[in-house]
Amino acid sequence: MRLWKAAAAMAVALLAVVLGQGSGDSARATSPPPMPLYAYIDVNPSTVPGLDWTRYATIHWSMPVGAEDSATYFILESAFDPEFKVFPSSHVIRRSDAPNWYVVVGIPAWDNVAFHYRIWACNEAGCSMPRWAGAIARRIWPDANSWNFYVACSWNPVPEPLTDGVPRFRFVFGCGFQNLSPIRHCDTVLYDGIAGFGGIERQVTPNTCIVPGLTSGGSWPGWPPPYVSVGQRFGPWEIAVAIRLPRL
Repeated sequence: MRLWKAAAAMAVALLAVVLGQGSGDSARATSPPPMPLYAYIDVNPSTVPGLDWTRYATIHWSMPVGAEDSATYFILESAFDPEFKVFPSSHVIRRSDAPNWYVVVGIPAWDNVAFHYRIWACNEAGCSMPRWAGAIARRIWPDANSWNFYVACSWNPVPEPLTDGVPRFRFVFGCGFQNLSPIRHCDTVLYDGIAGFGGIERQVTPNTCIVPGLTSGGSWPGWPPPYVSVGQRFGPWEIAVAIRLPRL
């Protein structure tokens, strides 16, 4: 409880600093910024060279065209559930601290744990509605030398052809997979629903553990089911993790 109160106090203090940053600016915002255009989690090590992908991933986002400067800071919120009611926490990100529209986050260190993320755009007039950024889930059982992987699921932006010079996107739900096991022979399996409890196998990607740091995964056409699962298969043996998705 003391740690939670300390974290909350720190978040409030950071928020006060950010809000006070523009107190001398005569052109104050009169309305909150719009919701971020998109947000997603990236587990590809090549995205940020030098990042330790065995411990960290990145969350990327962008603002709508013409509203890039409407937010002076962002709030990144995390929780253990998609409703953000189980141990929620928040972190204030100054716009100047995220010039390339991304932030580094840690992956879960415990077995069968998922972190959910969403981001708010804010200025001195208030904050937008939150944009769900995705979830990162981990399996590490019975130890780090056996089944050991994490997966990140998000709505990923796919650029469409320019229309009148304005960039547009379509959004595809997908999950990216990273193997952390020293075992180099495995397949990645994607399921609709909960694997082992009625989940339906929908995609198998073979030999995804051969090259360390190789990102694999898959996408869902249309709207995904309430749960998706990703498994790591060694021959006839497999272990999977299920992610419960929010109602967007």
